[in-house]
Amino acid sequence: MLTIQYKEAFREVIPKRPVFSGGPGAVELVARFSDIDLDSGTLQGGKFKRFTPMVNWYLTDYLSLDAAYGIGRLDRFNLKGNTQFFQTRLQFEF
Repeated sequence: MLTIQYKEAFREVIPKRPVFSGGPGAVELVARFSDIDLDSGTLQGGKFKRFTPMVNWYLTDYLSLDAAYGIGRLDRFNLKGNTQFFQTRLQFEF
């Protein structure tokens, strides 16, 4: 059994100069890699990998705009296929 203990290393991003006060807000760059094996017993789902760089723009401490572009690859039945993702999110916290 794998046990992971997290320390408080990541905190909420709060811009020092919010956009609505004439500042630039705050920008966060993120990269994520996912790798999953979907084969188990009689299930033949294949193997899927995805790399996703993201940009998060914090306009204020309660409003952010996020954009992500991902590239995925599925290997199933000796066939390989690629896909692309584009995601955006407007997040409002209250």
